[in-house]
This record gives sequence, C-alpha cells and structure tokens, in this order.
Amino acid sequence: KQWYQRRVRGVNAKVDHKAPSEHAISFKPGSGNVSMKDMKCIAAETEDDMMRWYHALRVVKYGDKIPENRASVLLEVTQEIERVHEQKKQARDAAIKREEEEKK
Repeated sequence: KQWYQRRVRGVNAKVDHKAPSEHAISFKPGSGNVSMKDMKCIAAETEDDMMRWYHALRVVKYGDKIPENRASVLLEVTQEIERVHEQKKQARDAAIKREEEEKK
C-alpha cells in the first residue's frame, strides 16, 4: 500500500484518532475513501513539533523536487514583479505625456 500524508487543521487528533495530543499528522492508505480505523497518525506534543514532522515527511516524499520547485516559484515571482513595475512605469509615462500635452 502506498500511504499519503494529510495534515488537517481543525481536526482534533485526540478525539478523532485517540492520539495522546491534539497535534498530529494523519496518513491514509491510497487515495480513495477509507475508514478512520485504516488511518495512521503521528502525534506531537506541540504544533511546532508537528510542523517539523510535517516538513521532514515532505522532504522524504519529494526530496530533490523541493529546491527545483522553489527556484521555479522564485523565478515566476520575480517575473511577475518585473511585469508590474513595467506596467506602472508605462502608466506613469502616459500620465506625464498627457500632462505635457494639456499644457500646450
């Protein structure tokens, strides 16, 4: 079976999974519908510990893709910022040109 991790906010692992704390990451087998008894759970004492587990599991699952995805996102954000700056510059230049024409 392939296990998929799932972190759900608003779900109390203590109640739903009988975990020792409310901070937990749930796992379900496969991607279809499963019952609660098929779910597996890693409980942590604090939310910070839970997030460390969550990020560690993502590194294990995705490995080398994480830096590639990060670089891709940074490139997209940089291009978007440059596009917005260019649009602002064009709008400012157009406004200045209109003002100069109105003065004539």
